[in-house]
Amino acid sequence: MKAVLEEKIMEIVKFAQNNDNCVSYNVAMDILKDKKDISEQDILTAIEELGKRKITIMPEEDEGYPAEETNPETFIPAEVNIGQRTVNVYNLMERLENEEIDLNPDFQRNGNLWSSEQQSRLIESLMLKIPIPAFYFNAANEAEWIVIDGLQRLTAFKNFLVGADRNNRREKQQFTGLQYLKDFNGLNFDELPRQYIRRIKETSVIAYTVEKGTPDIRVALYWKTRKSGRLFIRARSQN
Repeated sequence: MKAVLEEKIMEIVKFAQNNDNCVSYNVAMDILKDKKDISEQDILTAIEELGKRKITIMPEEDEGYPAEETNPETFIPAEVNIGQRTVNVYNLMERLENEEIDLNPDFQRNGNLWSSEQQSRLIESLMLKIPIPAFYFNAANEAEWIVIDGLQRLTAFKNFLVGADRNNRREKQQFTGLQYLKDFNGLNFDELPRQYIRRIKETSVIAYTVEKGTPDIRVALYWKTRKSGRLFIRARSQN
């Protein structure tokens, strides 16, 4: 038996001994698959060995989290591939303009829930160099990211920085309710002084992306922090 496999088996045994000699299937698989040199045959060997050592592998159960709208399929955390990218606002603007970000996945709320004032103040924060929260995308299809978290902010970008396409021209909304840069109320993005346009476009933001090849997750990482402060994951096939 591989030394690394024995090490992982002992790690599972140690955990199970503090849990009535039981361990959930997902936890066992996560520990085993944490090492890339563990093969499928090694996993079968480990399961057999755990049985010999009187360790019971239990099916994954609800751990007391509030119920989702649908029952999620299980997945192995070690198989999840979530990348972190640093992009600038201009990158997101280009994707929005070319419809390379899906703002209407079936699991999302509607966009445009923020008022014009709230959207304007988000853009104002960029002009003031105030950092904004990270975005989460499903990037399995590089040609069309699916927004997971950040829908309202992206909607504000589309309304105020990109604009609606009408008669082959982009109509951007005018800023309203700005608190600190009040001189810009009533202007649109294109009418701002050049330094502010440049500052907005060059602002760096963090984008977490669920990468292609991550199994059993399509609309993963749907934040519900407003209700429970937890990060929920809803698993679906990512084809």
